Amino acid sequence: MARKLNPPRGFLAAATLAVCTAVGGAQAQDVPTLLADSIRVDDAGRLIAEGHVQVFYDGTALSAATVIYDRENEQLSLTGPILIQQPDGTAITAEAGQLDQRLRAGLLEGARMVLNQQLQLAASEIEQNGQGITQLTRVAATSCQVCGDSTPLWQIRAGRVVHDDVAQQIWFENATFLIKGVPLAWLPVLRVPAADVTRAQGLLAPRTWSTSEMGFGIMLPYYIPIGTSRDLTLTPYFAARGTAMLGQYRQALTFGDINVNAMVGSDQLIEGTTRHYIDATGNFRLSENTTLYFRWQDVSDSAVMSHYGYSYTDRLQSGVEISRIEEDTKSNFGFWGYRSLRDSETNDALPPYVAFARWEHDTTPSVIGGNLTYGIDYRGLWRTGDYTGQLGRDVNRLYVFGEWNKTLTLDGGARLRFDAANTVLAYGINDDPTYDDILLRMQPAIAATLSWPLIRADNAGRTQYLEPIISVGWSEGYGPAAPNEDSLIAEMDSANIFALSRLPGDDAVEPGARLGYGLRYAMFDPSGWSGALTIGQILRQEEADGLAPTSGMTDKSNDILLEAELVLPGGLSMDARTLLEDDLSGFGKSEMRVNWNRDTLGLSAGYIHLPADLTEARETTISELTFDSSLKLDDTWSLASSIRYDIAAADMMRVGFDIGWQNECVMVDLSVERRYTSTLYLEPSTSVGLSVSLAGFSVGGTRRASTACGI
Repeated sequence: MARKLNPPRGFLAAATLAVCTAVGGAQAQDVPTLLADSIRVDDAGRLIAEGHVQVFYDGTALSAATVIYDRENEQLSLTGPILIQQPDGTAITAEAGQLDQRLRAGLLEGARMVLNQQLQLAASEIEQNGQGITQLTRVAATSCQVCGDSTPLWQIRAGRVVHDDVAQQIWFENATFLIKGVPLAWLPVLRVPAADVTRAQGLLAPRTWSTSEMGFGIMLPYYIPIGTSRDLTLTPYFAARGTAMLGQYRQALTFGDINVNAMVGSDQLIEGTTRHYIDATGNFRLSENTTLYFRWQDVSDSAVMSHYGYSYTDRLQSGVEISRIEEDTKSNFGFWGYRSLRDSETNDALPPYVAFARWEHDTTPSVIGGNLTYGIDYRGLWRTGDYTGQLGRDVNRLYVFGEWNKTLTLDGGARLRFDAANTVLAYGINDDPTYDDILLRMQPAIAATLSWPLIRADNAGRTQYLEPIISVGWSEGYGPAAPNEDSLIAEMDSANIFALSRLPGDDAVEPGARLGYGLRYAMFDPSGWSGALTIGQILRQEEADGLAPTSGMTDKSNDILLEAELVLPGGLSMDARTLLEDDLSGFGKSEMRVNWNRDTLGLSAGYIHLPADLTEARETTISELTFDSSLKLDDTWSLASSIRYDIAAADMMRVGFDIGWQNECVMVDLSVERRYTSTLYLEPSTSVGLSVSLAGFSVGGTRRASTACGI
């Protein structure tokens, strides 16, 4: 005769603890817990729990309408609705089934399994072996929300599915891929990594890519992990006018990293030849203070990187550089080779090869104080053409230098800064009759700068900063004139207008005495907005004829520098810089950038104006407007755009749009770009890209969790 127990439910939590301990024979740390409306033991010794049954064991939670425990066979018989929630987040629902006493192995009927809160697998049967292998029969798999009899956006139907929790792989046998119930593809076997896998060998999300040059094409990236620190992605590319293999190799080291992007293929654009590109970089930490960087770039022709969507770069750089930075000493040396892809440049005359080495040391003189930097620098430039003069000139330059500065704070808060420097240079010059083969130069410079920083806070909490500045300086070059290789492009901005020199290199010098004056102003408001303004000008004793005319520094009265910055609450910011001609008749080089960043909106606009200047290899005036935007409409739609417009030529240069759509089970990205510019090897081109990723698998990534109805 069955013994029936009907104590209060709260009492059962404690009472059944002892019962299940005896029944399961579990260790103390793995004691099962049983909750139910009713518990009884029948004449056969089976424990029968009925009504809102819950079992908790070793991180697994089971709920069912009825649970019957057969101690002799160590098996649980379950009557649904059944819900099993496993420690790894996997959830299983079923109508009926049997499980072992550890809730790990068994057979479930009319079941549905949800992996990583995304991928749902509905099956007639689910069988678990307790060793991490789950086998499903007659399966429909999707990560889309499925409620009632609705048809998911996509699904995979398979005769058999095996989920290996140890290997984190899912195998589909006799698999059919359907969109809205319409079959599109069939595969005898399909293997995909689970959604939480970050490194698993297999096919990644395919991408269609159509361009004016290559026609319609498709890319099929295949990912290959190599150990724990390396991987390789091979991407076959099949297009209407050619085929190619693209690859990326990455390796992370304890002391650095390596990254290689490469491509090899053939097409109808340049027939009869194999096209390729390679771009390899490496960063290595040789010691605590020493780093090594290398880069190798090579292409079969000037247009290959653009045709295959890798880069629009027009100069290649290959070489190696070693740098060492210590507390008071810096040094570096290296060798770089350059290759121009521009129609207007002769590669042999760039120069294509550059070697350099530099050592410098900082110290504080014991007698005069301040900061003293001294060192030695070498630079070699070699051109390979059969030219003489500027196009064929080879230059080896060695110089020693010393720079000293000291700042004093005067009564009333004014600051007085002294700067002094001297450079002694030796040149070896070949293939240019304009200069002596060997020449020596000396370039001393001194300056004194007086500034008076003033700060005021008003009753509203605003802080204002005002700093008038005046600077006097002198520099000169003694010895024969040297070729100017490193100071052709000089820029004047708020960081260097009152510095000892505004030149980027040492081949040129700003001759004679000069006077600089200007003003810095800033305001900070507690409401979140701030603004800054810098204005300054340099007056010279002599003209600096060796500099580029558009630098604004060649005349005795330099152009007036204006820089402004504004930051407003709500994510809006603006910064601008321009050179105003000294007679106020016009503007020289100018640039402006405006940004507005919100949670769902990003806007960025830029303007640049560069007058024509042959010294800077600019035959015509450049005046361009750029605009970039990104907008997240909601959790489903996102938009982005990019525009580049040539104001001087009144012509569009590049336009791009991107549309993204996603829900809980699929991500779609459509991009369109039109390039209007052309070169000797590149015609105007339109490219269209489409990528579709399925959530729930590692190949598709994850964006939004999905659950089955009722879970």
